[in-house]
Formats: sequence, structure tokens, C-alpha cells
Amino acid sequence: MGKDLTIKDIARLSGVSKSTVSRIINNESGVRESTRKKVLAVIAEQGFTPSTAAKELSSSRYDTIGIFAGDISNQYYAEILRGAESVISYSEYSPFICLADTGRRQKLYMETLMKRRIGGMIFASSNIADRKLLETFLRSTPAVAIQTSIPGIPNVDIDNFSAAYDMATLLIGKGHRRFGYLDSYNGTPHLKDRVAGFKKAMNDNGIDPESLVYRVADDDYIGIGPVKDMLLTTDITALQCANDRLAADAYVACKQLGKRIPDDVSICGFDGLKFLEVMDPGLSGISQPLYDMGRKAAELLLSLINEEPHSHGDVIMPYTLREGDSIKDLNV
Repeated sequence: MGKDLTIKDIARLSGVSKSTVSRIINNESGVRESTRKKVLAVIAEQGFTPSTAAKELSSSRYDTIGIFAGDISNQYYAEILRGAESVISYSEYSPFICLADTGRRQKLYMETLMKRRIGGMIFASSNIADRKLLETFLRSTPAVAIQTSIPGIPNVDIDNFSAAYDMATLLIGKGHRRFGYLDSYNGTPHLKDRVAGFKKAMNDNGIDPESLVYRVADDDYIGIGPVKDMLLTTDITALQCANDRLAADAYVACKQLGKRIPDDVSICGFDGLKFLEVMDPGLSGISQPLYDMGRKAAELLLSLINEEPHSHGDVIMPYTLREGDSIKDLNV
């Protein structure tokens, strides 16, 4: 019977992951003694003898989970990484953070990690430049995305369309009809959903969505110039920003122009970053459960690595509509 069994079978019978069985077979450290004894007992009971090829294959895979992230000085990424690490640190894997904010870095990391044969990968809000290399990478590596559209792998996100729709509906309910929208430059699908949701709310409330004054940040977080342009050349009463970092730029632009928030213009963000709690007036917007999104992505990835028998589809997390003091009620 033992000859017909595989490492996957021993893992199933022992109630542990394949990587844990591999580590025990190869006499590696990092496994609890109680777990080691349990697995060895199953191996002995089943008469299992691992082949040399299987041992070599298992020992060539590093017990590492890679995480693609952008600028970690941005609290958006920091919160996601904290959540993912809180799960990974209790597994047999170690996190490997890849600051893949450029196409060159993405290529370097993916080529390096394919050689290392890592256990899995989390793509955190990543706009992958080289899709052919990504396809090659994913043939041998389980992966999960966070707010990233990659065909064939699960994505952890919120309902961006509905969130932006709710935000616009709140502003419309407070009497606003002339809107500006400051978008991030990278144009990822979840950002496009936010613009679409905002415009749909305008349309559903009798406001021409084409009247939306739309501007794109100069790069990921530089929105001061576009905001100044909107405030100096249009008569918008409310500005929706695609993320909280851009909302912070909008505050700076208002200060430089002598514009008062919310008396001259209402401003809303999208993320719920904690550092913006010190902003005056308090920023309104959508809060995403970034820490929990990181946790959920790591849990989902571990279940994929361990080939657990349940669905691995997309996960939609809840969001919160945060009403601060940066919105003026024009009905009053």
C-alpha cells in the first residue's frame, strides 16, 4: 500500500500540509515535535517510502510566501502587509516582501522567485506590466490577489462600484450637483469601477454623468496640480478622490489656494487610512478593511497551497461609508 501513496496522501491522513510532510521527510527544522511524531506515525503505519525524486522536489521548494506590494510608506500597503503577515507568521511559511512598484522590479522578482520555487504569492494592488511572464509564473505558483484583476486566481476586494455609488448618493443627498473626480494614474479595474459607480449614482439622480469634472493625478500620489486646476477653472462643490493619499493632496491644494473645506468645496477620500484621522476637518469617504483583506488573502492562499477541498473564488469584503466634517450640507 505504501508504494501507492504520495506525500499528498500522507498530508491528508496526518491533517497537515504537504510542505510540512516534506520538511519532516527531509529532517528539516521548524516543525513542532508533536506534529513530527504524528506524521512519522502515519508514515510508519502506511508503510510509506518517499522516492528520491519526491524528496529532491520537496527540498527544492523554499518555505516562503511572496507578497508583491507598492510603496510601503503608503499606509494602504502597510495595513495589507500587516494583515497578511499576521496569518503567514503562524504557518510554516515566511513572508518575502517584494517592493514591485515598477515593471523592472516586477520582472526581477518574478524571475528570482521562479528559481526559488516559493510556496505561493500574494499580489497586493499590483498592476502587472509583463503579463506573459506572469502567466509563466502562475503555472507553477499558487497565487491570490488583493484588488488586482489577474485571470485565473482569486481576488480579495470590496464592491468598489457600490461603494462609490453610495458615496455619490450621500453627496447628492446633501444637495451637491457639480462634482469633480481625482483619479489615480494607473487605471486598474477596481479604480474604473469606482468612477463607474459614481457616475451611475449621478445618472440615477438626474445628473448628467458627463458633467463630472474628471482629472488624473500626475503619478500615483501627486494630485495637487490637478486639484488646483479644477478649483480655479470649474465651479465644483464636491471632489471625490480615488484614494486617501490623493485626498490629502486635495487638502494641500485647498490650503495653497486659500479654499476652505467644506465651505468652498467638500472633499471625500477612499481607503480609511488611520493617519488621516488627524486631518482637519475630518475626511469623509469609504473605509476599506485593509488589514482584514490582507488576512483573508493569506488564509485563502494557504488553503490553495494545501489543496483544501473547498471553493477558491473571489472574496468580497464589507466597506464602511465614513461621514466626517469635510462635507457641507447645501440643503441647510
